[in-house]
Amino acid sequence: MGSNGSGKTTLALLAAGLLKPISGVVEFDNDDCRAGVVFQNPDNQIISVTIERELAFPLECRQVESSEIRQRVDKMLAWSGFEGRRFDSPNNLSGGEKQKLALAAALIAHPDLLILDEPTSHLDAAGNRMLHDLIRRAQTENPSLIVLVVTQASSEALGCDRVIVLDSGEIVADSPPKELLSNQEECDKLHIRPPEKLLAESVIASLNTINDQNSPDNNVREQGDDRIEIVGLSYCWPDGVDVFDDLNLTLHCGRVTGIAALSGGGKTTLGLLLAGLIEQDGGDIVIGRIKTNAQDRLQNFCYLFQFPERQIFSATVFDEIAFGLECMGVEHSEIEQRVMSSLETVGLKFADFAQRSPFNLSGGEMRKVALASNLVLNRDVLIFDEPNVGLDNESVESFVRIVHNLDNNGRTQLIISHDTEFLFEVCDDLILMDKGRIRFVGDKYDVIEEPNVFRDCEIAIPTIVKLCENERIRNLVRNTRIRSVRQLVDTLKQTS
Repeated sequence: MGSNGSGKTTLALLAAGLLKPISGVVEFDNDDCRAGVVFQNPDNQIISVTIERELAFPLECRQVESSEIRQRVDKMLAWSGFEGRRFDSPNNLSGGEKQKLALAAALIAHPDLLILDEPTSHLDAAGNRMLHDLIRRAQTENPSLIVLVVTQASSEALGCDRVIVLDSGEIVADSPPKELLSNQEECDKLHIRPPEKLLAESVIASLNTINDQNSPDNNVREQGDDRIEIVGLSYCWPDGVDVFDDLNLTLHCGRVTGIAALSGGGKTTLGLLLAGLIEQDGGDIVIGRIKTNAQDRLQNFCYLFQFPERQIFSATVFDEIAFGLECMGVEHSEIEQRVMSSLETVGLKFADFAQRSPFNLSGGEMRKVALASNLVLNRDVLIFDEPNVGLDNESVESFVRIVHNLDNNGRTQLIISHDTEFLFEVCDDLILMDKGRIRFVGDKYDVIEEPNVFRDCEIAIPTIVKLCENERIRNLVRNTRIRSVRQLVDTLKQTS
């Protein structure tokens, strides 16, 4: 664990032998140690035209007998849930599905060292369970398997045997996970957010301090009249996969709306349609009572991609952020001022980053650059696809502040994420989808009364929603508009 740019991925690449140290050595007990690596962005390692070929490739490189290759591929297809999709193209998989395929391809070669860089960052709850099931099966077959996990998620670290925290290339903590992550003071010092599970335990222990007569929060902002209406929307991907059929949905402008669904459930497709990056097959998207086409929406929407590498192409960070403004004909003096402001907004110093190549940044830093290139345009509607992936705790908190500032300025924001904890914290409204169909839409506090909708959609129930099964907690959360378990803990401390 560690902040963005602290050296986590670099250390992992050194351990894998993909980088060589300038000094010092990397040693293994086994001289013939083989490493399997799953990168933060699975697109960086998937190369084949079908799922079956992707799994077979590492075995072919090792000259494994063809009969054994077939046997191992069939077994891994069943393990990873791709059994009926062996001839599908990896390019047509969702981000979470690609992550599972990359892990399956790493495990199929029976590595001695398995390195996972942000392995659950693009996975929904079901994918998360499958990933850990795959790892457990691999460890059962090879008890000596070493698993090295690079993660920003303290809930992920809590399930490990040991946690090492880096800061600027130095080890600043090395201990059993629960010992470190249950120490609030130490976590704050290391910029690590304690796991929701541990915070929830402290809430349960403080139940007797909850005041049943807590006052309602009178600062609730009413929904405005301006709307984005989706009427009878249908869309089918070119490969024949139907995503939406007669979808109807209303979004309230000037609010932050979170969209959650199982991987492949249509949340990114909906975002791309709204942003005008793809055109619907049928139905209408109406903004301010005016029917729009894709070109119309391109002029007013911004889209932050799930993988920022897909929208970064310039030689320097400055050129990347300035590109949109240059296309709009903005004066150079204003461009420099706006680029500087957007970099500072996302937490990157202009002097340190403006002339750097965006491709040499860490995954989290690259995501900040992509975010800055959106913010600099001052568009009315912003769509963020998995915006907190790869960000350290300090950067996530910074993003939340950015969202709230934009919200106060009347911007309409859609946040697509499988991280329901994050969505509940940052959003005003929630949309929960199941295979292209809307199962819930409305104020996020209303979903507290319908927690089973998360199970129906096969997505994770936010810890704070689970805690609201207790009536006293539910009343406190609803009346005081508490956004997270951490805020709930702080509230209880103040009242005790």
